Amino acid sequence: MAKTNAERQADFRARQRAERDAAERDRRERLAELAATPLPADPVGALVEWAAETLTIPPGHPAAGEAMALPDFAVSFLRDSWTAHESALSVARKNAKSAFAAVLVLGHLCGPLARPGWRGAVASITKPKAAELRAQVAAIAEASALDVTVKRSPYPGTISTDCGEFEVLAAYSTQTDPPIPQECDPP
Repeated sequence: MAKTNAERQADFRARQRAERDAAERDRRERLAELAATPLPADPVGALVEWAAETLTIPPGHPAAGEAMALPDFAVSFLRDSWTAHESALSVARKNAKSAFAAVLVLGHLCGPLARPGWRGAVASITKPKAAELRAQVAAIAEASALDVTVKRSPYPGTISTDCGEFEVLAAYSTQTDPPIPQECDPP
């Protein structure tokens, strides 16, 4: 005897529910296992090694497709500031600051530093600058085939995994906010 349309729909919904439940159980097991795993004894070394082995330079860069290696200044900065309550980094333009930040974020979202419930944020002076960092993290994740979710709304966006979320914030909108005040030369 053939099933009615309502019975086929009920069977389909039951299969979908079972698949969702199984996927959720698997996700919870992975997170529990990850939470029970201790952080590496040398978190900076683990991050540097993971980046070189896992991350790929995204298209658009002259070295696209090559392994991602953190610049020496970034490794030194991480080692010197890892346990500091606050630290600051000032580096000239075009010295891979965004790539450095992207590696650090991805290391916490899906690398050796990942822990369930991690939250990170970065604030930029304008939305376009903030969106550049979100785009850099997303491009490296895509080039490296990492399982991340990129949300572009609310702008400039967030990047998340099962383990956590990275939010990109901006102080000014170039379309709606007044221009950033410029310091005047003394008379």
